[in-house]
Amino acid sequence: MAPLPPISLRSFATGMKLIVLMHILRDGTVENMRMLGSSGDGEWDSLALQAMKQWRYAPLLREGLPIDVWIRQPIVVQVQEPIVMTVGDLASASLREADSLYMLLEKGTDLDSLFRPTIGTFDIMKYTPSVRDQMKRLSRGEYTRPLRVGNKYVIYKRFRKEGL
Repeated sequence: MAPLPPISLRSFATGMKLIVLMHILRDGTVENMRMLGSSGDGEWDSLALQAMKQWRYAPLLREGLPIDVWIRQPIVVQVQEPIVMTVGDLASASLREADSLYMLLEKGTDLDSLFRPTIGTFDIMKYTPSVRDQMKRLSRGEYTRPLRVGNKYVIYKRFRKEGL
């Protein structure tokens, strides 16, 4: 799904709930849509609808064949402050390799030089909820177990200070 445009904290401090009527084609693309009610910000509504037109759905099947369908899609928009931390990630192609690296970390082996750094404001919203939850729980110096991200297994570490 394409992300929705940023919202004003003043206007939507507690978030909002939208209902969007969408025409989903046989291939899962969104053809037509309209917002049932407004957020109160016409410019944001227009940008949000443009972003939602990029969304893709699994086709709805009737008797085993994909069909066009109109749906009412509830969308909950929540404001979340950015999480500022120094994070590094260590990616592996296999779970076996990731587990081996994790065991080395558990034994106290210093693998900091292998972590790819991401320093500063780190936008964790691009990750799945399960990965985000694990990253939010990290205290300085801690790392996650190997987490599946796409076709890789990744260990995330929150570093104690800015820079590695």
